[in-house]
Amino acid sequence: MILHQLIERHEKMSPHREALVDASGRESFAELAHRARKLGAALHALGVRHQDRVAVVLTNCNQFAELYVACEIAGFIIVPINTRLAPAEMTRILTDCTPRVVIFETEFAETLRALRDNLPTSPEFVCIGGAENGVASFEAMLGAASAEGPPTRGRPEDLIEIIYTSGTTGQPKGVMRTQAADAALADCIGREISITPESRTLITMPLFHMGGRGLQLAQHWIGGTCIIHKRFDPNSALDCIELERVTHAHFAPTMLQDLLDAADRAARDLSSLKTISYGAAPMSVPFLRRAMSKVGRIFVNLYGATESHVTCLGREHHSVDGSDQSRKRLGSVGQVSIGGEMRILDDEDNEVGVGTPGEIAARAPWMSAGYWNRSGETIESFRNGWVRFGDIGVQDEFGFLYLVDRKKDMIISGGENIYSREVEMAILEHTEVVDVAVIGVSDERWGEAVKAVVMRKENSALDAEGLIAHCRSLIARYKCPKSVDFVPQLPRLPSGKIAKVELRARYARVQIETK
Repeated sequence: MILHQLIERHEKMSPHREALVDASGRESFAELAHRARKLGAALHALGVRHQDRVAVVLTNCNQFAELYVACEIAGFIIVPINTRLAPAEMTRILTDCTPRVVIFETEFAETLRALRDNLPTSPEFVCIGGAENGVASFEAMLGAASAEGPPTRGRPEDLIEIIYTSGTTGQPKGVMRTQAADAALADCIGREISITPESRTLITMPLFHMGGRGLQLAQHWIGGTCIIHKRFDPNSALDCIELERVTHAHFAPTMLQDLLDAADRAARDLSSLKTISYGAAPMSVPFLRRAMSKVGRIFVNLYGATESHVTCLGREHHSVDGSDQSRKRLGSVGQVSIGGEMRILDDEDNEVGVGTPGEIAARAPWMSAGYWNRSGETIESFRNGWVRFGDIGVQDEFGFLYLVDRKKDMIISGGENIYSREVEMAILEHTEVVDVAVIGVSDERWGEAVKAVVMRKENSALDAEGLIAHCRSLIARYKCPKSVDFVPQLPRLPSGKIAKVELRARYARVQIETK
């Protein structure tokens, strides 16, 4: 079965079971399937055809999930856009994917209005929550559509989404995912975090990321309820866990920290929780000890990227009081998921041995199909059926994977992937900057924080506040430096490249000395 067939199966087998819950209301599987078919017909009436793109600029809501299902049914390609991006970044993505339709909500109306004239094509615009000149109303469009659904149907080999991730060159890359790959991912994640048809999954991670999308896929693959929050708020999340008897949730480590802090301030009933998943990197043992004392041994670490899920560190390995070996494993991201394969490779693509660092590569049925309009980068990253992540890792004799470094200088801050080159390119657009190196430095709250080390022009009065404000006009706020150091020279290698290893070591020493 593929994605839409499962939704239609749930419609027949469990028509009254809740599929979606958000602040605006509740939808059964029968209602979700009905609205998704009408949405597919409505998009077709606007000119969307098989494998055309439908861009979405939305925060989390029931309509977001409906649009995913509508595109699954019709064989359209949904392009969910990070709502935190700057207008210039959104323009680049819309120019690259050339959507037939752009669907947005009212809070982004001004942003979309400003960039419409800069697009090389003229897509139809549809607004959720209102309408204006030249922009259709989402509900009006849906109301006028045929209940029979679109004339086209999605197939396993069809692309279902293009999710843009930041590239090391400063340009976004559209990761292409097929219906078959998402179906395999839904099955894999569902097994890893033990989702059942009775599960009630809280989604606070954005649905434009695979963190939120993967959870929605897994729950709807098996059946059961997705409770969708517009944005993460710790008190709202705690209220929801109590009132809705939430069983599953995914939180970035910083979100979990805020959640536990809020729970410490007042008595909360968290007894319904069966699984909390987190991703990208391990959490510290002191923090895990605190978290497990609050909710129990219910944590699962999932490691991967938009291109492919890779490993899982299950509940059984989340022990803070066991043997030295079990405590050591808490620093890993687990073992390769069942159905997938992993290799650790050297620079010549030879597999390295146990205990030797190398680049992580994976192969699985849920692997993506490459990068949209990026054949060169697709060939480079997807070689011989294996996708390379640019992450450096090492495996132990039991197959546990330990992350060592990021080959492409990616910074993980608050659960967001930030590429230093993209930030550097934004900084270099300032006329008073001569050169810059962006690195991640350790941060208790964010895991890593973005630091810019900058060479200014002689006699320049540029300060940190001014440079950060400049960055915010070009890139998303979360990508901007949290601190800036001005230096007369940057350390360099004999090749002339900036010696980032030396910079990281320098600021690591500074942090240790100032603690």
